[in-house]
Amino acid sequence: MKTRRSALAALTAATFLLTLSACGSSGGASEQASDQASDQASGQAVKIAGISILTGDPYFVSMKCGAQDAAVDLDVSLLWDGATSGDTAPQAAILSAMELQDPDAYVFTPFSQDAFIADVKRLMGEGSPVILADATMAEDVFYKGFQSDNDSAGQQVADFLVSATEGEGSVAIVAFGPGNPIDEARYEGLIEKVATGAPDVKVLDPQYAKGSSSDAAKVVSGLIQANPDLKVVYATNGPQATGAVSAIRAAGLTGSIKVVAYAGEAEQIQALRAGDVDALLAQSPYLIGYESVQAAVEYVREHPGKEAVLPTDPPYGFTPTLLITLDNVDSDEAKPFLNKGC
Repeated sequence: MKTRRSALAALTAATFLLTLSACGSSGGASEQASDQASDQASGQAVKIAGISILTGDPYFVSMKCGAQDAAVDLDVSLLWDGATSGDTAPQAAILSAMELQDPDAYVFTPFSQDAFIADVKRLMGEGSPVILADATMAEDVFYKGFQSDNDSAGQQVADFLVSATEGEGSVAIVAFGPGNPIDEARYEGLIEKVATGAPDVKVLDPQYAKGSSSDAAKVVSGLIQANPDLKVVYATNGPQATGAVSAIRAAGLTGSIKVVAYAGEAEQIQALRAGDVDALLAQSPYLIGYESVQAAVEYVREHPGKEAVLPTDPPYGFTPTLLITLDNVDSDEAKPFLNKGC
């Protein structure tokens, strides 16, 4: 699952840029007309259900924007709802409500690795493909998944850490929490990657803040006191980066301790411009949302019956990431990776 596919990343990046330039245009009318005719022949328009998490988070807002644009481009109906937290119970309730709408396919971001395995198996058996959007499951029972190329991202972060430490000192990792595979992939193997370029740099054991800026500030304050040679703090999401910046500023060490975050939200971009954050590893959630809906629609249109859906092999498609600094934040290359609303 975590094998880097650089060729695919390059292809999806190109596809993404073309998608952005085409949004809102009238191109592809003949293809849309053909799709409409196919849907009408089957007796109904294609309906996709999207079930997300952390709906107020700019990252997932951007993913929703991509999904909505794909629905418009492909002329399908999109139902979208999501929990405001990562708890399982609200997602289960939303899934049940969506099923009552009888969608043809599902775009799903389950927070739990195993809580929805039985549900996904059942839906797939009933002929409804389930596409994972930036999520993983303990069993590959879904049709297909889309997520960031974390192998590439990890190497980009490691290269930054080697440069920022100048080959000495320690690096702290402030992560969400244990047992979250998406978050763990953001720092998994980092010790080995950094050791290749800077064998004298010590990567400390991950500390957890559960996406809370206040908890992250407490964690980083403790790390500063315990590690006087601390050179860099790596936060695996935006709120944790905000907390890290707060703790470093309170200690009077802004500039002395660098911050890199796995984020691309407006708040973090502002912190980058202000010099509080030194680098951002940005994803393309818009593209994850777009490609997830696209895959769902393609399957439904190619399989008008309701035969059981089989998982794809390999199960995941990977979308590109980019390390953003002051040197490239205003470049055309960076634009697709800056999370925006719609």
